[in-house]
Amino acid sequence: MLSVSVGLIYWTLRLAYANLVYNSRVPGAIQRATTLDPWNAGYLVELAMRSDPEAGDEALRRATELDPLNGAYWIRRGVRAEFSGNPGAAERLYLEASRVSRLFGPRIMLMNFYFRQGNQPQFWKWAKAAFEMSYGDLDGTFLLCWQMAPDAKAILDRALPKNPAIRAQFLGFVVRQAGVVAARPVADELLSHADAASRVPLLDYCEELLAAKRLADAREIWLGLAHRGLVAAMEAGSSKNLVYNAGLAASPLQRGFDWRVISNSEVAVSPDGNPGEIRMELSGNQPEKTEVLSQVVALDGSASYRFSLLQRTLSHSDPGLTWQIEDMETRRELARLPIAESDEWAGQAVQLKAPQTPFIRLVLKYQRRAGTVRYEGQVLIRQLRLVGGE
Repeated sequence: MLSVSVGLIYWTLRLAYANLVYNSRVPGAIQRATTLDPWNAGYLVELAMRSDPEAGDEALRRATELDPLNGAYWIRRGVRAEFSGNPGAAERLYLEASRVSRLFGPRIMLMNFYFRQGNQPQFWKWAKAAFEMSYGDLDGTFLLCWQMAPDAKAILDRALPKNPAIRAQFLGFVVRQAGVVAARPVADELLSHADAASRVPLLDYCEELLAAKRLADAREIWLGLAHRGLVAAMEAGSSKNLVYNAGLAASPLQRGFDWRVISNSEVAVSPDGNPGEIRMELSGNQPEKTEVLSQVVALDGSASYRFSLLQRTLSHSDPGLTWQIEDMETRRELARLPIAESDEWAGQAVQLKAPQTPFIRLVLKYQRRAGTVRYEGQVLIRQLRLVGGE
């Protein structure tokens, strides 16, 4: 019994000393630690990193014998074999890593290995396996797929799981890598199964389409979002109002076909509390020239349109506000409607002919007019409408 206790104390102290030596990092410490504790696989892996190729290979072989379920050790052996010119051995070692470990690491290593070998069937097999275990930022993994086949639809079909979060990331990647046109198959697939988690990536894609002047494509994505209840539907009927969210009943999305509202502490835009009514408050310190509200509007094929509103100013000075309607394609001005000073509700309207492209930009601009001071006070707007055929 005494000899057992002595032996236990001896090995406890020896292993503790081995750990102390290992952590000292003095020259020869790791070699000494492996001598004191030859069953510590971690020491052997560290030793392999500091040894010549032959001794390093032997240290890693012993590490995998001691801890055969550690996939990282098999991967280290595979890397050494591959870059020593032995791809067959490397493949077997990477496959063993994937057998003992169900984590992402072995799968991405096999994906990279088969990319370097030019083996497409195995590459796509392990790419799919890697994505099924993936997490976080996947741009590097997407890029590897893109280098193998720069085709968004092919990558969707061959590699990506039916995971909306991964496909939403891939949509953003393709837009950055190859542009909005190349990304359309990804957006369509994501839209076909869109849920709340897909809403923001698809709105961002819609915004990218508008910026690229792919207006009809942007409209299709927007209508798809509305069909799935992810944005409010547009009005319907022959006398429908083409202005979306006209009274700011919902908080503006700041993209797509909803309002973009100025981000400026000197100009506040909000619903007034009365249905369909917008309140704007200018501090008097706002820039001399700035956009306050804007919206891209899809027209309905009419030959002409009538833009109208009721407005009221709560300060006795020129508000300096003008509604301007532009051709979205060319930015050519189609019509303008200044807001006049009026302490009572006053109706205003302007007619315009349809441009060649069925998209316009409706924008409310502030500009201090010559001979006036900057407007300080509130402006109320209600019954904001754009209707075709009038």
